[in-house]
Order: sequence, then C-alpha cells, then structure tokens
Amino acid sequence: MVTTIFPFVEGRVTGAILFILIALIAYYYMTSKKQIEVRRVPSLDAIDEGIGRAAEMGKPVIHSIGNCSGGMSYWTVAAMSILRYTAGKCADLGIQLYVPLGGHDNSYTPMEVARDVVKTEYDLRGKS
Repeated sequence: MVTTIFPFVEGRVTGAILFILIALIAYYYMTSKKQIEVRRVPSLDAIDEGIGRAAEMGKPVIHSIGNCSGGMSYWTVAAMSILRYTAGKCADLGIQLYVPLGGHDNSYTPMEVARDVVKTEYDLRGKS
C-alpha cells in the first residue's frame, strides 16, 4: 500500500508556494538598493586575449565547436553562441575566422548554422 500526500502528489499547492516565494525574493531584490554582483567569466577573457594575440601576429583564428556528429544538441547550440561572440570580435579586428566541422552526415545542420552565424556577424560589422 502506497501512502500519498495530496499537495506533493499533485504539485499544485507546492508549485504555487514556490512561485510565490520566488516572486517575493525577486520583488525584494528589485526594490532594495542592493546591486547584484555578476562575476566575469575567465574563459571569455581568454577568448579576447587569444583573438588579440592572433591580430598582433597577423594570423587567422580557428574556432572549433567540438564534435557535431550528434546533430544540433544543446551543447552545439551553446557552442554556436560562443562562436557568435568570437566571430564578432574577429570581425571587429578584421581577422579571418576558420570553423572546422566534420564531414559526418549529422554535421550538415551545424555546418550551415555556423556558416550563417559567422556570415551574419561579419555582415553586421560591414566586413565580408
């Protein structure tokens, strides 16, 4: 025999309590004068440093997004976001950007997305 407790099985009351609690915490932070501290991500600083070093040496930047043989997974979408950042920095400095992708059958979609991301970033900054 399984004993169940109504609010925890249905989740309605528990969900409502959690929603109200989160809303109250958000309201507290919005009305108080406290500044929420957002720390820098060291890897983004390293991307800027690497692109700057490539610009000083006159070399192109190679940005690998990893294994794309699984198609468009959430890892690949995250890698495309970082690729967008990298392509924008390279376009600002006028550096060539190479994005090697595998020749697997599942890599055709990430290849087209990566091509579009890089082209869009270079076009937005007036480079081609």
